[in-house]
Amino acid sequence: VAGSLISFYEQRYVEVPRSEDNPKYFAGWYPDPLVPLAAGATVTTTATQNAALWFTVKIPKGQAPGVYSGTITLTGGDSPVTIPLSVDVWNFEVPDAPSFDTSCAIWYPQVGAAHGLTWGTAAYDRMMRSYWDFQAGFRLAGADIPIRGNPGPPVPGYPPGPGPDPEPEVFLAHAEEHLTDPRIRRYRIPLYTTGTNDSGFDTDTAKLEEVVAGLRQKGLLGRGFFYYADEPQTDQHYQNVKDLFEVVNAVAPDVPHVLTLTGPPRQDLLDFVRAWAFVVTAPKPELPGVVQALRARGDLVWWYTAWGHNYPTPSVFIGDSLVGTRLLPWIQQYMGIEGYLFWSTTVFGTYDGVQYYRSSQNWQDRWTNPNPLWDFSGDGFFLYPGRQVGVDGPVGSIRLHGLREGFEDAEYLVLHEKRATALAQQWNVAFDAKTALHSYHEVLHDWLEPYQDDPALFGRIRAQVGAEVAQLHGGAPALVHVGRATAHHVPVTVHVAKGATLGVGGVTRARTGGSAAADTYELILDLTQGRKDVLFAVTANGVTSRFTRTIQVGPVATPHEIIVNSFESDTDVARVKPTNVTVTRSGQHASAGRSSGRMTFAAHVDDAGAFFYTDHADHPEWSIGRNDWSTFDAVEMDVYNDSDDLVVMHLNFYDPVYFGGDNPFYLSPRKQHAVRVPLTDLPNTLTEITSMELRAPRRDQPLTLYVDNVRFTRSRTGLPSPGTWLRQDGKRRPTLHVARNDGTIAMARQTGVDPAGWAFTDSADDGLRGPVAGAPASAVDPGARLNVIASTGAGRPLQWSREQTPGGTWQRWTLDLVPDNGDRPSLTGSPAVALDVDGRLTSCSRTADGFLV
Repeated sequence: VAGSLISFYEQRYVEVPRSEDNPKYFAGWYPDPLVPLAAGATVTTTATQNAALWFTVKIPKGQAPGVYSGTITLTGGDSPVTIPLSVDVWNFEVPDAPSFDTSCAIWYPQVGAAHGLTWGTAAYDRMMRSYWDFQAGFRLAGADIPIRGNPGPPVPGYPPGPGPDPEPEVFLAHAEEHLTDPRIRRYRIPLYTTGTNDSGFDTDTAKLEEVVAGLRQKGLLGRGFFYYADEPQTDQHYQNVKDLFEVVNAVAPDVPHVLTLTGPPRQDLLDFVRAWAFVVTAPKPELPGVVQALRARGDLVWWYTAWGHNYPTPSVFIGDSLVGTRLLPWIQQYMGIEGYLFWSTTVFGTYDGVQYYRSSQNWQDRWTNPNPLWDFSGDGFFLYPGRQVGVDGPVGSIRLHGLREGFEDAEYLVLHEKRATALAQQWNVAFDAKTALHSYHEVLHDWLEPYQDDPALFGRIRAQVGAEVAQLHGGAPALVHVGRATAHHVPVTVHVAKGATLGVGGVTRARTGGSAAADTYELILDLTQGRKDVLFAVTANGVTSRFTRTIQVGPVATPHEIIVNSFESDTDVARVKPTNVTVTRSGQHASAGRSSGRMTFAAHVDDAGAFFYTDHADHPEWSIGRNDWSTFDAVEMDVYNDSDDLVVMHLNFYDPVYFGGDNPFYLSPRKQHAVRVPLTDLPNTLTEITSMELRAPRRDQPLTLYVDNVRFTRSRTGLPSPGTWLRQDGKRRPTLHVARNDGTIAMARQTGVDPAGWAFTDSADDGLRGPVAGAPASAVDPGARLNVIASTGAGRPLQWSREQTPGGTWQRWTLDLVPDNGDRPSLTGSPAVALDVDGRLTSCSRTADGFLV
């Protein structure tokens, strides 16, 4: 690797005056500007100050994979210091063309002013292009291509924004030269609009039609988008935004028109907006389905960072964690969000509440004052004006470098998904490439927050992801999928090429299936709770690949749910109290049992809702039966949307004091949805819940939903619920087990999707021999092994039979139960069996004298 590909920077510091209620990072001096160092440059410091150097290594396309070593030598002081350096170059390349949309606005008028340049000069135009190119090199496209419009007469202060829209003929004459750059995935099309959310908007449709027609002719329209209205808050704002969208849509219905929002989308917005940018804290990531529902109907979904959040939420502020900044693209890819928007990378003036001004004649604002607004240092800029440090152009920041690294990391995730998808198709195996690396996300972050603010851990996980991408491109690839990992039950599926050998955790494994081109291994790893490293080794055709995956193993989790309403009887339906809703029992779209609740929400009303009461003094027959919900994680239900619209619904919770509203979920048309609304972080007192309400916003047409299996849930897991003589095994295949006349246990298991395809266990299997009497009971333990407990006759011990491996042969033991406070009991009847909350197998039997053991 040539030395010319290594760039050095002096890391400088800015003072953050306030901590913005950050629980971890406080006011003080923080590193941020990275001033480039030319060959032969020196850095001067004092004995009481840090002198920090930052460097980057750019690996060119076509570089041979391998480990490259060298040294960095620092001279000065008492003696030179030599630092060894090595770089491991993998066998794949990050593409120049990004996989994610970015739109990070450059405020060109303030750039020009910061560099002392006059609008309309060649130097001004060159500086616009310099900032545009520099930013694109960090995988952040500017929103507006660097073509200046006529600002008209000078105005007081320093106007915000990228500057006025250029005339259509000027824009069309120069657009192509900027948009052939593969680094530019999206760009803002001039909208020729004025106005505000308060006053409404006015659009020059003649100019808009001209520029749209010209871009369409040049084949450039498909990468463009519109964006003007920003963060509407009131009903009047929404109406003004709707009017603007109708005008623009009449000209270019095929161009995405982005609307930024600080909260989840309302129903009236869903009816006309098709391109979204949510602030990172909205919609709340624990609320199900909003991104997936919007993308399912073809909408464009972005997000953005802005004033108002920091650790434990990832941010791009100076006084916050760079791990969080770098994780933003990881979380974006995990959530399925397509693009990142930032309102400005170059706010070089300071806002006084009315206008942006220059607080000193040499434009040192950003170098001495990192707050363009009132709070949140770093909001509004990733770049510094280089004029003050002898740079004829922009100076980057640590945050800018961190974001670039994060987006390059996200390309690793995309490359893994693409290569894994191709291999799965080549091998003809079922493999969910989109979620294959989700176990890494579970180590690094819990949805959006909190994240693991641990640079060493992040570096280790990033290296593991890179190694997994590399092994997919090597001679012994493996497709690895880790399911939900709970203590003693970590499901792992691995596909390798036919004939390859697999070792996991130092143990050679036996194949459990596969195809003509691949072998499949389905494993349950017995790992204790905590962060665990699992080593994989694959050998094929004399080539061995080794890689490690860190897994976050949660506590033992056993299924536990309590039904609120199953709608199996008219009495169930009568327990739902509707307001402007018609509720009937239906045989359609039942997810459990035979019936569902058909709910039709009336049109043209604001309060259409169905109430589920915990306890009603006047009508005890309405009661759910409990108002203490503190031991539950969530309320879940199955809902079918019987309309052609994407709809938003709300689940509201009430206690004697608080109304816990704003819990929206989104339902795609003509589809069954598994809805989960967490009970965490509600304002309610969970020990005093009085009711919950399923509410529909105001609509122009009635809305019909089919609701079923409303339930409380806790500690959900991949294991099926306990059962009796008919149940699912650890792979969710139906099984049945009954006592034969000869005292052995008859065991049958469904073998595939064909309901008639069953396999019967050999009656000679010693683990099921018996003799037993009466009905056996069963449960699946955390190791996914089926357990059967049965009586061996009145007054006799119990027999416990267990699969040695999931789906394998059986072992059996005698359970001769003698309590430590009495004599051996005489057991009668049939036992029951379940897992307790710690994952322990628990059996309950009746004694002849009426007690339980």
